[in-house]
Amino acid sequence: MGDSVDRLIAGLKAADAGQWAIVGHPGYETEKMQQIGNEQTDGVAEATARDWQRRWFMDPRVTAYFDSHEIEAIRYDEAE
Repeated sequence: MGDSVDRLIAGLKAADAGQWAIVGHPGYETEKMQQIGNEQTDGVAEATARDWQRRWFMDPRVTAYFDSHEIEAIRYDEAE
């Protein structure tokens, strides 16, 4: 899957100015999370994807990028 955080930062660099939404369904890659799979979705892959999505919101590279580019993270209900 690669480093999803690096891809997120690359997307932020390429984005035009304005308000954007980053939507995720974060979780931890645990044995229990891996069991959420079904016929259409591989549970291990889904758990890995959700773990990366968790990192989008807390990885030091993302928070440092936000700080250095004056990006403010807001909740969905704060959007204009």
